[in-house]
Amino acid sequence: MAILSAGNVQAIDKVSDEASLIYAFAMANVDSSINKIVFAKNARISLNSPVIYTGSQNIMLLGNGAIIDGANAGNFTLNDELLASTEDGSLIFNTAGDIKIQKLNIVNSATRGVLINIPEDAQGDDIQISLDKVKIRNSALHSLHIDDNADEFDGDGAGSKIGIELYISNSSFVSNGTGAIDFDGIRVDERGPGDIHVIVINTQIDGNGGDGMELDEAGAGNVDATLKHVTLNDNGFYNPKDLDDGFDIDEAGAGNVEVSLFKVMANRNKDEGVDIDETDAGE
Repeated sequence: MAILSAGNVQAIDKVSDEASLIYAFAMANVDSSINKIVFAKNARISLNSPVIYTGSQNIMLLGNGAIIDGANAGNFTLNDELLASTEDGSLIFNTAGDIKIQKLNIVNSATRGVLINIPEDAQGDDIQISLDKVKIRNSALHSLHIDDNADEFDGDGAGSKIGIELYISNSSFVSNGTGAIDFDGIRVDERGPGDIHVIVINTQIDGNGGDGMELDEAGAGNVDATLKHVTLNDNGFYNPKDLDDGFDIDEAGAGNVEVSLFKVMANRNKDEGVDIDETDAGE
């Protein structure tokens, strides 16, 4: 069942616990007319496993200040090189549909806070991902991971034909990436011909074990990033043998890199405050 609300269709009833969250995602997975999931105000939800969205339609999560605790939502394994491997996250979106998340808190994730897997066969318009007033804290691995990479260990694997447009405002990503090597506050992995376009405004990205934010583009695409009133402080401490940065951009292939920073603080990061690496034919 579904009800109409302000021109959108949402799963019936507001999400208030794990069971209703699973139910709302399950409904949206099978009914493409559902494009909104609304949480009860200040709900506290403890997960026992990842909650997964697989719908093709655009989806909006209206958190209303809810707190999702992902301490028991999944796990990861370490290989001989102490690299973590997992398919888990507290909230997982396997889709090329646009995603909006507002006023939601995700804490204590056993793996990643929010994981967005872009299907390798995705084509058409770029995926648009918008987070406003979202707080993700104390994730063992990435707090936000947008993954367009078929290679599990972030090699130069195949990716989709679409690009990634990420807009973040009034949010915080703090104290994540403290469970294994090379996990960041925000990580975007883009492969194939698509671009990465990122705008971050009025946001705190501090105290993460890996990079505060890493944009990793391999292929023919470009990287375009604009940050305004953003802190990128005290990141990169987890691996003393390979310390990380506040803001790291890695671009390989024919694409270019353009970065605009306005009133950005990048202090006390263990390697560099801002690290931009361009290889091959780009600028």
